[in-house]
Amino acid sequence: MAGRVILGIDPGLVKTGWGVIRIIGHDLTYVDCGVLRSSANASLGDRLVSIFTGIQRLIHHYQPIIAAIEEVFLNSNPKSTERLVMARTAAYLALAISGLRISEFKPNEIKKSVTGNGHAEKRLVSSMVWKILRLDQANKEDFAVTFPTDATDALAIAICLGFFSSTVP
Repeated sequence: MAGRVILGIDPGLVKTGWGVIRIIGHDLTYVDCGVLRSSANASLGDRLVSIFTGIQRLIHHYQPIIAAIEEVFLNSNPKSTERLVMARTAAYLALAISGLRISEFKPNEIKKSVTGNGHAEKRLVSSMVWKILRLDQANKEDFAVTFPTDATDALAIAICLGFFSSTVP
């Protein structure tokens, strides 16, 4: 199938969401999504390597032409922020080493792009991802099971970049 493939990444140390979409003309279509998980019992180094190698496998398999990743938001727990930055760095490095052009979006930019509201709740983001990608509405109740929140967020990140398709080669 022709088209340009975009990989979206929602970084996290425990769960890194990923979503793959394809642009054909001005249409965005769903390809695949999921979550890379790292064991809480593993060392920090092993967890970061797991994120890095997992994303490299995704790149090899789906052959995206460009990637999008969520920027880090600062929260009240400095240790959590530090670990999120480390997970994002592992993901970013995997994308960069593969030679992909990388776009970065703030969480509110992603929400606004997908829903029209930069402060939208997760449920609205999820619903709009379904609508934009024209996924089977009959299975909407199973969405949270089929597509965990991290995977849905990664699809939203890819969609956000897809909406700026003039920047996609």
